[in-house]
Amino acid sequence: MKERCAEECLFHWSAVVKAAGSGWDQQFAAEIAKKAEKPWWRPTGKQLVIMRRMTDALFYGDSASLIEVERPAPANAHTGKGGHRAA
Repeated sequence: MKERCAEECLFHWSAVVKAAGSGWDQQFAAEIAKKAEKPWWRPTGKQLVIMRRMTDALFYGDSASLIEVERPAPANAHTGKGGHRAA
């Protein structure tokens, strides 16, 4: 998936503000919306990373659910030759 540019995030930002939960997300979204009203304003690198995550969450849901976490084998897992887990 291609990274969104600042302009694309800002295009969708009003929807992000509406979808933002409560607490920190909502406050961040509102602050960015206010700053974006100024034509000379550009997000910092850190702000843009968060803006991309929030915009992506709007389209793809929670980004954490898209990351597959590898779980360690159980302690009693049986291994065959070469230390690989038996199928």
